[in-house]
Amino acid sequence: MYLNDTGIRRCGPPRPRPRSTHPLLAQLESSACATAIKDYEKELLAYFQELQECDLPNPKMIDNQPELDWYMRPYLLDFLIDLHGILRLSEPVLFLAIQIMDRYCSKRIVFQKHYQLVTTTSLWIAAKFEDKKSRTPTLNQLISACSHIYDSYMFIQMESHILETLRWNIRTCFTTFDAIQLCFKDTDIIWPTEDVSMLQIVSIFFAELSCYDKHYMAFSSSVKATSGIILASVLLGDNCFQKHISTLLLDFLDLKCESLGLTVCHHSVVSSCKEKDPFSIICAPLLRVDENTHVDIRRCCLLYLNDIFKPLTANKDLPTALMSKYDKICLQDYITAYTSQNIDKYLHLCKLTQALLNPIYDRTRLLEQINMVTDIMVGLELCQQGPIRDELPLKIYQSVLLPSSDELKEEILKNNELHGSSRSASSTEITSPWTPASVFSAKRSLSDASSIDNELDLVDVPRAKDARALRLPTPLRKCVSSDFAPNI
Repeated sequence: MYLNDTGIRRCGPPRPRPRSTHPLLAQLESSACATAIKDYEKELLAYFQELQECDLPNPKMIDNQPELDWYMRPYLLDFLIDLHGILRLSEPVLFLAIQIMDRYCSKRIVFQKHYQLVTTTSLWIAAKFEDKKSRTPTLNQLISACSHIYDSYMFIQMESHILETLRWNIRTCFTTFDAIQLCFKDTDIIWPTEDVSMLQIVSIFFAELSCYDKHYMAFSSSVKATSGIILASVLLGDNCFQKHISTLLLDFLDLKCESLGLTVCHHSVVSSCKEKDPFSIICAPLLRVDENTHVDIRRCCLLYLNDIFKPLTANKDLPTALMSKYDKICLQDYITAYTSQNIDKYLHLCKLTQALLNPIYDRTRLLEQINMVTDIMVGLELCQQGPIRDELPLKIYQSVLLPSSDELKEEILKNNELHGSSRSASSTEITSPWTPASVFSAKRSLSDASSIDNELDLVDVPRAKDARALRLPTPLRKCVSSDFAPNI
């Protein structure tokens, strides 16, 4: 028997108290790890490149799911983000869980009543693999989080089925979070004198935002990470990364990248950083640079722009769970400031992308103007310098055949009101036909397209969801069950 701090007698041996650790211990361990793997950097980067291209989720196969629809995905991700935060799991766990869920749904038929079970079990597997043992959620926690709809044996069976389907290859993927960490590994190359902690947090926000839309699956993890860092830099008013990535893409535009061999045509980036390895510079954060990389980055930036401007053009807020997660850093204020300052440019971009659907316009010139406006909005310097780029007034993009900015904004809002009756509160896969993302048809995947011009299609027509299809296993808008206790 012994007396605890409150003076109450308890039986058994005294409970062990955690030892206090030195505040620099984690920093010293990270430094020692970086020193140990420095000799294997090239091999690791080549391995990451292989992981990025193997066993990826297939959005076409998920489209063929008989009972699942893409409008359900945001609800499951909100649930997953809330549960991930309550359990205080590390950030890589969330991205690995989403990757496991998508890979499983690409290979197996998932019933609607089991969709949340697959999502929660994927988080369970990812936590076992990535996080420390004390943070791994218990079965009672998972059952409570799902409002006691699933029994414990169902989680165990689903875990076994997921592992067998993926052939026990859990970490054979290179996530967007990994690409962001790779970029911020050598911050002195891009940001010599700046604190990039805030930039890294906002970049992770865009990486999580890309998990909500299926169109992002067409891009590699490094492209999504690069585009996310570009948008984060724009929101925070920093242009160091845009200059770095623009110089990299221009210097290595003709680069033919093989699995381990590189043929470099221009060497300005390498000569400016002689102490660094050229292969490491190329992979900051891109793992592969070819003639289509700049096209993919622009397309991914267009999708990010479309998402952050939706509150103004489509009356659709950003994911609630995601915004609540980043509420402490006042991220909404940064987004609001950027969108309010660039709404005119975005509306002109809407006009240009909508004009692509009209055959009377010169498509080549329109694509050049779309690229130029996109580069201006995100701070890239990929377009050739000329009088149009130097003057910068957006009047040069206006045409007498196209509506003015005010008329276009009124038409956007009018269009959303017309479709509001057919759009339910749970339907989240509806894209405004006037937004830049409308050139990416929701009816076809982007995985087999090599440029924006290949993916033009008719305007997406909103379709009303069957009321029976809206019955999800739990009220996922509330995400985690109200009676959930993390310490179960």
